Amino acid sequence: MTTKNSPRTHHTTRQYYQVGTVIAAQWVGFWILKAIFWTVARGQRHLPANLVIPPGGLVLVSNHYHYYDAFMLMGALPWRIFRQVQPVYFMIGNGYMGHPVAGRLGKLVGTFPSHAGLGFPAYGLSFAHKTLDAGHSILIMPEGRRAQSGRLPAKPGVVKLAARDDVTIWPMHVAWKKRWLGWQLTVRYDLPRAMTHHSAEEILDTAYALGA
Repeated sequence: MTTKNSPRTHHTTRQYYQVGTVIAAQWVGFWILKAIFWTVARGQRHLPANLVIPPGGLVLVSNHYHYYDAFMLMGALPWRIFRQVQPVYFMIGNGYMGHPVAGRLGKLVGTFPSHAGLGFPAYGLSFAHKTLDAGHSILIMPEGRRAQSGRLPAKPGVVKLAARDDVTIWPMHVAWKKRWLGWQLTVRYDLPRAMTHHSAEEILDTAYALGA
């Protein structure tokens, strides 16, 4: 198991998700998403000046408002930070992974279903733990679905990841504002921290506090 003092390394064993392919796809996608963030979405980014990405497993935790939250949160990052957190695996609902096109594209860039039932050998917290064991990153949205009419209760899965003493939580928040032509997108990142003994709601609080 990776410890806090272990370097962030790429897993080399053959897995269902080929790490090299995921990294390459995320590199390409990063620049596309960055262009969309700064142009189409007219993005604004707030990043701590003293941000340091710790070694070991990293769990990125965010609120969930739009289908594209996860991708915009990644596209808004500076390249030097994005490279440090790669590869990032995204836990998403089975409904999206079950789509014949979205599912294949999702696998290419590192998304995985939250539950069994689609024939994917990698899913849910089991895969998340294995990913963290390898020193890689997971992006999870504790609400489990889009909260467009107000905050939703946090699901308990994030606690099981945060409870590990070799894992750091990185809170972030995304806000979409409808404009007369398109959207205005604002993303905010906090400093990573250990949240070993916190509840799911307390972990989600750290994300929502950024947008207050």
